[in-house]
Amino acid sequence: MTVFGTLDAVFRERSATDVLVPGWIDRGIGYSEFRPQPTIVYMRLDEGYLQFESIDQYDQLKIEYSSELNLAGVLHEEGDEILVASCGENLFGDGYTALRCASIRYFLDDNSRVDQGIVKCMEMKFQGASSLFIDPMWTFGIRLGGADLLVQWRQNIERYSNVQEYLWDLRSGDNRLVSS
Repeated sequence: MTVFGTLDAVFRERSATDVLVPGWIDRGIGYSEFRPQPTIVYMRLDEGYLQFESIDQYDQLKIEYSSELNLAGVLHEEGDEILVASCGENLFGDGYTALRCASIRYFLDDNSRVDQGIVKCMEMKFQGASSLFIDPMWTFGIRLGGADLLVQWRQNIERYSNVQEYLWDLRSGDNRLVSS
């Protein structure tokens, strides 16, 4: 199943409930501090998870559905406590319990492989006007933000060759090229 078939099936049946960033606790500095390792980030759904992974040396975003959280790939040292940080309220605002995805804006370049769930980056818009931009090209892995992060990313888009922008409306099923 392509990324579109996966996302369509996921969001027809499920809602986003949180965004989880894996990491570890650093206790060697006099107090405990969370050290995020966002090469993989999870969107918790009311059933299962969407996994977003920064791949190809932080150039592409791989999207997969998973029934469970897998923290085996979190970079850490032996003895470190692995955990996830709940970032949903920071990204979506408080007062929500579940958000339905209304549309997905995604970008492709020559290295993207849509049939394998791999895109350059993506933005998800949710009913109620919340949005989440997922950028795998950050030095430390995946950078998460709202519409302002998409604006910032677009300002640097001229660095990339052959970037195409698509907009997929999940309600109507319309998936169209916006710009190339």
